Amino acid sequence: MCEIDLGVSSGWVLKGQGSANVVFGYSGVNVSLVGKVLRVRKLHKCAGVQVDDQLTREIWGTAVDVTQDVSQHFASVLLNDKHLLYGVQVQVPAQLLASLSDQLCSSSSCSSLSTNQRQLLSPAACLLPDCTLFPPSHSALRATPDVERHYNTSSSSAPGSAVEPVLCVEIKPKWGLLPTSPAISAEHEVKRHKSRFQLHQKLKLAQGKIQNSSAYDPLDLFSTDPTRMQRALRALFACPQNNLKLFLNGQPVQLSDNVSSVHQVAAVVQQTLNPCLHLTDTIKALELLASLLQEVLSTTGRAF
Repeated sequence: MCEIDLGVSSGWVLKGQGSANVVFGYSGVNVSLVGKVLRVRKLHKCAGVQVDDQLTREIWGTAVDVTQDVSQHFASVLLNDKHLLYGVQVQVPAQLLASLSDQLCSSSSCSSLSTNQRQLLSPAACLLPDCTLFPPSHSALRATPDVERHYNTSSSSAPGSAVEPVLCVEIKPKWGLLPTSPAISAEHEVKRHKSRFQLHQKLKLAQGKIQNSSAYDPLDLFSTDPTRMQRALRALFACPQNNLKLFLNGQPVQLSDNVSSVHQVAAVVQQTLNPCLHLTDTIKALELLASLLQEVLSTTGRAF
């Protein structure tokens, strides 16, 4: 674990969160932290006792090693190693950690929680390049030589400002394979034909956890068929839930989970590409984004 001065809490801004981690982007003046994000692991409570995935710790070791070991021993087998960012393991000071936790709890996603329900954070964190800004310091994510020269000569500008507008698309694809285990009973035969994501959508809708069921299917996205891949992407535009996130110039774009989300996505695309393409039609903007993403995913997939 590296000892790195992470600065003061005012330099870190909540960027996003999932079920296991919270991500804060750096917006301060420390040059060594500009273009970086801090991924902090959430702590979980069980019967009022704070635990940090106790079983996982027993299997993998300390909480600090979990993400690193999983990335190196599991993800690197499934994905080309050049597509993985391991980051630097750091220890977050107690005072900074408390401030980050307060910031998280004041966000809209946690504002309804009572004090004893509020999310606790682990001091074990990971410092990574901010992939929502372009170009960050990570060499694998740099722009063309012309853009790099422009960026390097604009040393007074923060990452992203020299090459705006920048649109970053984050996709959480979910599991894209169907199980073949002989342990699946005839009663659960549907598991052999429907993706786990789609089955969970039906369950969440029945439980009232979501208002709209997504038509997105990971089987389409991983199919390598351009038509099916674009269908999956359009379904994400229509109902993003937590599976699609957009960042414009490093800032998260708020997307709804109803019909208005397609207009929100189209507006971001138009704002990003209009200087070049003068897009005014919502459908054409969505088709262009789906086509671009499908091409990128297909090209990247062939490298695995």
